[in-house]
Amino acid sequence: MSGKRAEIPSFRFRLPDLPLAGAATAIGKVSVTVRLRLRGVLDVWSADSAGALTILDGLVAGIFVQGVDSAEPRISSAARHEFRQTCADRDAGGLFSFTGTCAVRFTRADDLVTGEPEYRLEVRAARTHGDPGDDLGHELAALGGLKLVGSSISAEQSLRRLLKPS
Repeated sequence: MSGKRAEIPSFRFRLPDLPLAGAATAIGKVSVTVRLRLRGVLDVWSADSAGALTILDGLVAGIFVQGVDSAEPRISSAARHEFRQTCADRDAGGLFSFTGTCAVRFTRADDLVTGEPEYRLEVRAARTHGDPGDDLGHELAALGGLKLVGSSISAEQSLRRLLKPS
């Protein structure tokens, strides 16, 4: 795609209802699992299938989460998405969940992805070996930050069908 980009996207892609990035670690006697979901539709501008697959995989690359011990963790990404939290919740089982919106405007070469999907960040912390106590704040604070590993969106079958040549 050279020159002026078309005003109409090449296609719209509904994100799969799966964690798109995650990580797991242990801090002392506490195991911590972090998962990020994006839910919604993205507009994709691309001249070809290969470019579309590459840019969509780049969508969840380089995601970093800090402050999982706080009421409002900071989420950043290599693609510079803007995460805006609207809600935080904690259940009795050690699951902290944070929800909001994620403003996406990501370019690579001549390809572009835009949208404002909802996000859900889940942080599960649990003591190992039946250690007593449910206050995990000290261990979570010691975590500092965590780089999440992104999944391959291009492997999603619905996307493959969408981009299949006619």
